[in-house]
Amino acid sequence: MSPRRPRVAPRVLVPALVAFAFLASALYVVIDAAGEDTPVPPQPAAVALFVASFSEPLDGDWSVTGPLIAEAAGDTDGEVLTLRSPAGALVEAGEASHRLPEPPWAVSLDLRLDPGSQARMLIGAGPRTLRLRSVGGGVELQMAGKRQLVPPAPGWPSSPWHHVELSGGRDIRVSVDGGETTFPVAARRTLGLGAEGGPVFVDNLLASPLSDPRGLLLHRLAALHARTPAGSFPLGTGRDGELRLTEGWTTGFWPGSLWQAADLTRGSDLFRDWALEASVANLGDERADTHDLGFKYELSSVAAHRRVCRPSVQGGDEYEPADESTCGRLQASGSKAARRLSTLIRSNREAGTLPTRAGPGCTGCSSDGESDTIIDSAMNLPLLLWAARTEEKPEYRAAATRAARRLAALLVRRNGSTGQSVHFRRRTGAVALRHTHQGLSARSTWARGQAWAVHGFTQLGDQLEDPRLLRVAERAAGFVARYLPADAVPRYDYAAPDAAPRDTSAGVITAAGLLRLGIVCREAATCRETEKWTLLGRRMLRESLRAVEQAPLGFFGNQVQTLGGRTSWDDDGELIFGLHYALEAIRLADGTGA
Repeated sequence: MSPRRPRVAPRVLVPALVAFAFLASALYVVIDAAGEDTPVPPQPAAVALFVASFSEPLDGDWSVTGPLIAEAAGDTDGEVLTLRSPAGALVEAGEASHRLPEPPWAVSLDLRLDPGSQARMLIGAGPRTLRLRSVGGGVELQMAGKRQLVPPAPGWPSSPWHHVELSGGRDIRVSVDGGETTFPVAARRTLGLGAEGGPVFVDNLLASPLSDPRGLLLHRLAALHARTPAGSFPLGTGRDGELRLTEGWTTGFWPGSLWQAADLTRGSDLFRDWALEASVANLGDERADTHDLGFKYELSSVAAHRRVCRPSVQGGDEYEPADESTCGRLQASGSKAARRLSTLIRSNREAGTLPTRAGPGCTGCSSDGESDTIIDSAMNLPLLLWAARTEEKPEYRAAATRAARRLAALLVRRNGSTGQSVHFRRRTGAVALRHTHQGLSARSTWARGQAWAVHGFTQLGDQLEDPRLLRVAERAAGFVARYLPADAVPRYDYAAPDAAPRDTSAGVITAAGLLRLGIVCREAATCRETEKWTLLGRRMLRESLRAVEQAPLGFFGNQVQTLGGRTSWDDDGELIFGLHYALEAIRLADGTGA
């Protein structure tokens, strides 16, 4: 597996400076990492964040000095930056340089080293140069008189490309393919790149302040992209460092996360191309017997179609359009998935809800004549509304409206808390059982389910222009406001003891829902509150993002997947849906649209 793979829609990629301002209260104090006693030569002004994917000649923000040829051009791995010494050069000391954020900063990139070649990175004050060369068993690093072989972390795929992460402050941490070391050298404010002994290839370069959660999560997606085989979908990573892949209900969150990243870095198509590639790879399961087709295809096929096939829907022409064939496949994918959701609702006609499946054998059902509807369906129904609009099918809208109202009546309690599951007798629609799959008990409030309710009923109320459903969203948000722990990160269940695991995925999903609710309520006269939801959403986002780590860059742990605090890798791991909603919430908090 290589982190460089053929792109779905090859195009010219422009290195970009992306300035931003984000939640200043969430950022840590930035220290002058050079130290008072360390002389640092005058350097260019720092930048906030930049993303470079290399397909055009280097722009004016890059400086090339000395005997070096730096070409942004295509090769067998796609568009990359090629560094090499000119023929006949006696001294190999040329440098292509770009400004970095003020230290401490974070940098990640993909690097290919041909046999006999050595990469040079001028990153240390003094200046000090980091040299990297590929040897058997890993990459050898040399800096400040220290030489060390760094083998890849266990489970890291073999590839001619290496994923490099750097964090620079009073010292410099270097990670190559998950293996890491530290050099006691203060960081510079520019990144210099050079080559010795042969060509060096660079791609997918990101730089951001080390203290900024947004940038760290973008670095994290780049690392996951480097590590995930083409056509595969990450589920999550445990504290053991093992990456788990999936073909289940979460596959849509991988392209979804990449689309959120693309929205946050408009001006560079690095994440756009990855997102489109992942969306196309996700095609093919639209007829599965599951209500999770909304998660799987609204966040991938529909998200892609909105951006690269109908760009005006998403906000202008900032994305290069995909080709007609790809657009046709994306629209057909969303349509097929919506048609399947309609079939599921018809299979549960008497109950009027979207069941988890149409066929027999639902989890916890006592007979084939039972169906199960869970609070998550609030997040899957918007796919049906998309198809109702694009295909002019009012019956889809009617079915979604009835299903949403029935879901609210059955699973959102008077105090705004939520149950997770209700079973029906399909023949009569009578309620057979209420219970929970992942919460503490049938009467408690599973935190991620509460998050689905806040987010889902906000979307449904907005898209259906239904004040009743918006009031349901506000009621669910009000429960969160009353029972949220002091640290503003919910336990996996609101009724769980204080020592139970916190769930940052529930935190960021709720935050995204609250921020979206605040936006909708500013335009809807029927809401009881407006700014309250925005402020609460920002607070939950800020506190949840405290879990974003600096080593490895952007690891977002403390998420709970399925077992509700019981011993498992995913009781405090990193999950792909948490990454998706963290990025969505950041985008909403930043005011870049709903």
